[in-house]
Amino acid sequence: MTSPEKERGALEAQSLIEALIGIQQRLVERLEGLRSALGDGDLDAVAEVVRHVLTLCADAAGIQDRLESQFAALDDTARTALSARLRDLEREAGRVALLRDQMDDLINALTGVTHETIIANDELARRLAGYRPGAQVRVRPHLLDHTA
Repeated sequence: MTSPEKERGALEAQSLIEALIGIQQRLVERLEGLRSALGDGDLDAVAEVVRHVLTLCADAAGIQDRLESQFAALDDTARTALSARLRDLEREAGRVALLRDQMDDLINALTGVTHETIIANDELARRLAGYRPGAQVRVRPHLLDHTA
C-alpha cells in the first residue's frame, strides 16, 4: 500500500472501531433497560428493547466483518496506533457479555417462574373443574333495611 492508502485504511479502521464502540455502549444501555423492564414486568418495553438490541447486533456484525478485512490490510504501525481503541472496544464488549449473561440468568429464572405458574394454574383448573357452587342464600330484605 502507498502511504495515502495506508492512512485512509487506518482512518477507516479507526472509524469502524469507533462505530463498534458506540454500538457496544448502546447495547449496554439497552440491556440495562431490558433488565429493568423484565424486573418491572413491562412486556411492551421488553419487546421494544429486544427489537432494538437485535438491530444493534446486526449492525455490529456488519461493521465487525468490515473491520476484520480492513484491519488485516493494515501494517504493524497502524495496528499499534489503533490498539488503545481496540482495548476500549474489548472493554465494552466485555460489559455487553456480562449483561448478556445476566439477561440469560434472568430470562431462565422468569421461564422457570412462568413454567411453575402454568403448572399451578393447571392444577387449580383441575381442582375447580369439579367445583359446583351451591345455590346462593337469598338476602332477606329486612336485613338491608336500616330504618327499622
